[in-house]
Amino acid sequence: MNYNNNNNKYTRRDQDTNMDPTQITALAKLLKESGDKVLNSQFKLSLSGSLLRALNDSFSLIVDKNEMLPPQSFQVVKPNNAKSDVFRELQFVYDFVQKTVILSLNQFVNDDPYEFAVDISKFRSLRTLEVHKIPINQIVGLQYLRSQLQDLTCMKSISEVADVLVGCGGDKADDKKQWRSLRSINFAYNMLDYVDSSLEYASWLEVLNLSHNQLVNVFALRSLPNLRVVNLSYNRLNQIPAFHIDATRKIKVLLLSNNFLEDLDGLACLSCCLNELDLSGNFIVDHGSLLPLSTLVALRSVNLLENPLACHPKHRQATARYLNKATSDVKFTLDNEPLSRYEKTLTGNYDSYKAILVPNAVTGSNLNLSGRNTPASNATTIAADGDLEQLGGSYKGVNDERDQMNQSVISQKKLRVRRAVISESDNEDSNARKYSVDAGKVIDSMITG
Repeated sequence: MNYNNNNNKYTRRDQDTNMDPTQITALAKLLKESGDKVLNSQFKLSLSGSLLRALNDSFSLIVDKNEMLPPQSFQVVKPNNAKSDVFRELQFVYDFVQKTVILSLNQFVNDDPYEFAVDISKFRSLRTLEVHKIPINQIVGLQYLRSQLQDLTCMKSISEVADVLVGCGGDKADDKKQWRSLRSINFAYNMLDYVDSSLEYASWLEVLNLSHNQLVNVFALRSLPNLRVVNLSYNRLNQIPAFHIDATRKIKVLLLSNNFLEDLDGLACLSCCLNELDLSGNFIVDHGSLLPLSTLVALRSVNLLENPLACHPKHRQATARYLNKATSDVKFTLDNEPLSRYEKTLTGNYDSYKAILVPNAVTGSNLNLSGRNTPASNATTIAADGDLEQLGGSYKGVNDERDQMNQSVISQKKLRVRRAVISESDNEDSNARKYSVDAGKVIDSMITG
């Protein structure tokens, strides 16, 4: 439900911003017709910043503006004003505001930004707050809702996480209290380049969305033991984030699309519960980098689209071999498409990737582990094997297979050399025999002559 007063602009703090009686009546009528869906959380109440400021100024006509009540309490209007029709409508709106569970504050086109504070302290039953395009430092009253908010969204509104979780926006709080009820945070689209340690004050957080920022690392996530859903898409991460040890046994959804990832080191620690993994739009080149996927027994969906390896003609078959064998018994989605029956038969066979990724004919140039011809030497391949050995015993099968590949290449080269030597020897022997016979004939002819 949206209500935006586009006919009036509130640009000055000393300007009378009380709503016109006709506007109050219209808003009350709208809330009476559809307000039940807002109160039962089916819909959210969406207001512009200027309209909420006008409402707060109008509320001062029926309630004591300076009276502070504890959160979740209900304020009763002054009885001497209840006889007027307009005041009764205003009382209804005020009562509705106190009961509202979901509020969305938006910066609309006709709002003048950065000109006034927006007080949300009257929303005493609030559980979900969304702030869009309004600087969080303009929001006041947030500290009184800190103990009850369950979902918090700030989009295009903050420059530092601490401004919300510590300072409580315009309240400038410094008591550093815990957000004990907060379960979901959405701080997408804020151009954040780092996440500070203030996340520790939301340790009960289960859902975290930090997508569409400029994050290079997210070390602060290690202070969140209850995470279940993490969205870090559209950032600048170059490695899998590290999580709290308790969170590694709870995280079910990890979205890392459109970052700078080249490998999956560190993903194996999520082997217990990870169900959905989005790695699309990264820089993963080698299917051998997918080996940590084989440890994810609960995985049901992985997206590798828009990575260089996705261009390989045998990409799906090669990827299927790196999936845990348990995926063959469930409905599994790879790159937004379910695994075929044949692809399911390949799961858990990552040690036999040679048939897919390595061409049958080995040309003069060396072969790297993704099956592409490169000018690199065998020393490069051996170094890659050494790096994999550091990742644990589960990589031994791949190391052995890669050793077999290297030995195969070497043996084929030696075989060619042997054939060349034998061929040359045979020619030399035949030539020698030919010369010997010719010499004998000359000698005989000389003797008989």
